[in-house]
Amino acid sequence: MTENFSIQKLGSMLIHFFFLIFLFFSSSLFSETLIFKDGSYINCRIKNQNVQRVIYEYKGKTHSISKTKVLRIVYTNDPQKAKKEVETELIKLRKNLLKQKKESETKKKKEQEEKEKEETRKKEEELQNKLTELQKRLEELEQKGLSETEEHPQEDKFVKNTSEEISALKVEIEDLKKRTTRIEKYLELEPDLKDYYGKQRSPWSLVWRSALFPGWGHSYVRKEEIGITYTTLFLSLLVIGGGIYDSGSTALKAASNKEQTDLVQTHLLMNLYEKNQQALLAENPNSTSITAISSSDIFSLTFFPKYLKTKAARNTASSLQAKGRATVAAAFGIYFIQIVHAYITGVYWSKRPAILFEEYGSLQPSGFQFSLNSDSPQTTKQEQNYSIHYNYKF
Repeated sequence: MTENFSIQKLGSMLIHFFFLIFLFFSSSLFSETLIFKDGSYINCRIKNQNVQRVIYEYKGKTHSISKTKVLRIVYTNDPQKAKKEVETELIKLRKNLLKQKKESETKKKKEQEEKEKEETRKKEEELQNKLTELQKRLEELEQKGLSETEEHPQEDKFVKNTSEEISALKVEIEDLKKRTTRIEKYLELEPDLKDYYGKQRSPWSLVWRSALFPGWGHSYVRKEEIGITYTTLFLSLLVIGGGIYDSGSTALKAASNKEQTDLVQTHLLMNLYEKNQQALLAENPNSTSITAISSSDIFSLTFFPKYLKTKAARNTASSLQAKGRATVAAAFGIYFIQIVHAYITGVYWSKRPAILFEEYGSLQPSGFQFSLNSDSPQTTKQEQNYSIHYNYKF
């Protein structure tokens, strides 16, 4: 009897327990989602709303918030559908915020540029007026003569002061022109700023680009001067070295062909001489006027001078080839140096974290988040609250 009673009691407790769990989860699964204009959102129960305010229940407490802070209220009992709608709205919100920020920055820069141009125009007008006034004064002084100028030193003082003012105005105008040029240059580069500062930074991003094409790594991080220098040095040395080596190879081939031609010609000449010598001796066997010349003498007289010239040409060609190889080696030396330099530059470059332009307001990094606040961000009511939640990026 006691055992049956315990089982019944345990079953009753389990039923009550699962009923409480159902009530707890149903409050979050079957609730509305309130999306705020700062990018945050909460799952709550909408109790009432009018034109000005929304009254909702969140964590067992009733809150009131102005509709100007609310982006959208999602009414659905399907958690997956609610999640999808929240994601869609947040994507639209982020895009709009990014667009508004870019438009605001562009407008601000253009207004500043217009202001600088207007200041420059006013300074130039002031300078022109001063120059015109000074020119009139000088003409008056020329008409009156130098003697009158000595009698009226205040005229000379005016000219001096005006000249100093003109010099100061010229300096200010040059400064304004430089500032305007910098602003114009910045506005031209602005479309690339988001892409540049939003890149995930790693030194290997520079290394593989520099390995693929010398100088690309430095140009990738907006060090165009260094990148162009490496590119120019590498390509110039490679082309020049290749040209010198090719010229030496052509000259060496020509010298080898010339040497072979001279050797064949000398051999033919020696054969012809021997045949003529034998014919003369056969016709006049007792003649003592026929002088016999050895083959080595003929070889020395005909081939050896040509061989010396050909050898000099071969040495010159070999020297050109050596210079070409050295120049190409220097090009590859520049290649490896710029890779090492790119890695060092990338180490310092990667220390500045990427700027995520799409994150605004209370949008936080992905992962579990814990916060403890003394007031509610959606209401003016002071209260102690904490939250644990998981953020996701899409």
